[in-house]
Amino acid sequence: MSSIRRITPEQPFPESEQSANRNGYRYCGSYATAWPLSEKYFLCVYDPRANSMYDVAMRGRRYAITLVDVFGNKTRLYTHPTISCLDPIPVVARKRPAVIPHQTLEGRSADAEGRRPAPIPAAEMPKTAEIGLVNVYDTRIPFPTNDPIVALRVWQLFPKTAPIAMRPWLGAENHQLGRQCLGTVPVEPDGSAYFTAPANVPLFFQALRADGCAVQSMRSDTYVHPGERLVCSGCHEPKENVRRTARTNLPAAMRRAPSRMKPAPEGAAPFNYARLVQPVLDRKCVSCHGEKRAAKAPDLRAGDWRKDRWGFSTSWKNLVQRTNYYARHTIDRRRYVDYAFFEPAYTTPGRHLAINAPLRKMLDAGHHGVKLTPEERERLITWMDSNGQYIAHDHNPEAQRDGKIVPPSLE
Repeated sequence: MSSIRRITPEQPFPESEQSANRNGYRYCGSYATAWPLSEKYFLCVYDPRANSMYDVAMRGRRYAITLVDVFGNKTRLYTHPTISCLDPIPVVARKRPAVIPHQTLEGRSADAEGRRPAPIPAAEMPKTAEIGLVNVYDTRIPFPTNDPIVALRVWQLFPKTAPIAMRPWLGAENHQLGRQCLGTVPVEPDGSAYFTAPANVPLFFQALRADGCAVQSMRSDTYVHPGERLVCSGCHEPKENVRRTARTNLPAAMRRAPSRMKPAPEGAAPFNYARLVQPVLDRKCVSCHGEKRAAKAPDLRAGDWRKDRWGFSTSWKNLVQRTNYYARHTIDRRRYVDYAFFEPAYTTPGRHLAINAPLRKMLDAGHHGVKLTPEERERLITWMDSNGQYIAHDHNPEAQRDGKIVPPSLE
């Protein structure tokens, strides 16, 4: 809510705060059809009785044109004797709003003469756009000072196409969206980044320290359109002080051509645990964590996913140790990876996913002489930072579980 000022706190949000009042009736909304006169004064229609009782709300409403301000005042301007008012719009002349320049190659507006440029054919539209980051360290919660950010990992989210939640189950988190890792781009020492990204797909980013672990993850997604240049001020930066933190010198990344992504490891796009992680376990772990493993050692063989109720492999289940959705507790607290489950709307930098994973700490400290190659380590870190992803999307999950490459049906 940092970027929103709520001037009618007595009115529940219709999308998320609607609930029955003490008489069992639902709130119906006292305000409607607001028209801003400035940042402090608004025209709207208002009926204080609309939230009181069902019969009044549905049969006896009399919305009056009202002047509302941010100081809590409500001044009634006009009431019709028999019907409600709607859509108050001032008809006096006022200053024309500033024209915001068109930022993309799609939907270009007409010129001053009313002539609209011919649309660019879809086949000729560029497939990428540019994204710039001014300073990754411009954050609401400071990043750890001992781990400089050297790269951004770029993820693409896939829309859910199956009608039932958690059918199929895509990873450790309930209702987890499908995803694939597109790759990484460099961050300059001054915290800036500038790179090309695919257009018209949902993206989110992770800020990476030198060992490839994500220090912070974006908690929403963003898009770029053909021809657009999207510029972010920081990483979870405070929205109210963007102007105060604006810099006068040109960031280092913007002094060069945009970076191209370094591709993610094979098996990360589209995401597939059987192709990304299991080969590493087969080469480095199964000799001790297989048929002849010690009593308490986890079985890291692939096993047969068809024997699991939710279609997960043996090694994935033993490393992740999923959390029970309804009881909200971990089934086995000896899990080896860390993932977000019932998390708040923000994360604390440096405390989540691969950074906090016992598996990562165990391997980095040296586990019975196991030595991973840089490529093998990147595979495991990418998986741990994926929030325990298993398959990429809803389409043909059986083939994905078998380790086959299955493109998404909807991007």
